[in-house]
Amino acid sequence: MPRDLTEKINGKLRLKAIQIMLSAKLYEDRIVLLDSEEIEYAKTKYLQEILNPYMSDKLTFLTGFDTNKNFELAAQNLGNVRVKNPQEFNVTDMLKSDLVFITKQGLQQYEEILSCRNENLFRNRKVPAITPLSYKQHIGEYTPKSR
Repeated sequence: MPRDLTEKINGKLRLKAIQIMLSAKLYEDRIVLLDSEEIEYAKTKYLQEILNPYMSDKLTFLTGFDTNKNFELAAQNLGNVRVKNPQEFNVTDMLKSDLVFITKQGLQQYEEILSCRNENLFRNRKVPAITPLSYKQHIGEYTPKSR
């Protein structure tokens, strides 16, 4: 059985790393903002023609929680394209990708998630949280995986 050499990272440090990576990608002009990810046909060839100028780079798309099915089906056969929702998007995705395409809806939902995480990390732990986190409406309640 292989050993697991990963180390846990503090939540505040992880949030700061996300902020630093986003600002670094923005400074390098590696973030492209889109209105939406909708395409007409669920064909990989059709999406490949659209992304032809960027095909030499590794691409990550940050979309909303309700991703267009045609786009998702067309992108899953392209080796250098990853489609992530705001809950799955993290620092390693930004490190591994050359360009990050962010949709308008994905950006709004990602900002909401980051603000909720920030609010949750810096609250007084002795006082219980009265209101649930607002992004729970998109993903539901968290249930840990059983090992």
